[in-house]
Amino acid sequence: MPEETQDISCYIGSMNAEKRSRGMNVIPYEKRDGKSVEKSDAVRKMFNSIALRYDLMNDIMTAGLHRRWKRLAVKESLGEKKGLALDLACGTGDLGLIFARTGAEKVICIDFSEKMLDVARMKAERKGVTKRVSFSRADALDLPFPDATFDSVATGFSLRNIDGIAEMIREVQRVLKPGGRFAVLELAHMKSSLTGKVFNFYFKKIIPPLGGMITRDRAAYDYLPESL
Repeated sequence: MPEETQDISCYIGSMNAEKRSRGMNVIPYEKRDGKSVEKSDAVRKMFNSIALRYDLMNDIMTAGLHRRWKRLAVKESLGEKKGLALDLACGTGDLGLIFARTGAEKVICIDFSEKMLDVARMKAERKGVTKRVSFSRADALDLPFPDATFDSVATGFSLRNIDGIAEMIREVQRVLKPGGRFAVLELAHMKSSLTGKVFNFYFKKIIPPLGGMITRDRAAYDYLPESL
């Protein structure tokens, strides 16, 4: 029998390499503070700031569609094996909770934002899944798990915030079991000229002030369109 291989094919977006590289170099708060900071520190600060209103803003910003997108990402990641799953850079834990609801035996959710993890834990308690879903603070570039641990790995809206995508992919490869699956859900620019113009106007002109009003952190939502 042929040896099983990991399925780590993922959709990163339609941006070309130059645009993607430029987006990855954008750092939240850099313009406001006027000083050089490590991207990981700035991103952690940003998510700690908006954690309590993060889910509300996602619902408003996408008209609730992000929930459907997350279900599709988990479906792609689970495949036929529903053993141990990892929600990588879990934020408020939506993917991890969907993993638990759709049959994963055990789910581990990791993130480096303490406040986002606090919200994720509260959501798991409300849904009564704390025995199957655990949360811990960890670095996506240095996963604290042995090789070949997980049957499924998924991450949502995280690539723009990670300072080293290649390193993250290598870590995912390392912790996935043979035959394991990795799904990525991420934003990207639209190819259609008309739809793209509407999207860009909404994303660049509407989302930042709306995000600032709802989360009281305008800089976090100025960073969002700049990071694509």
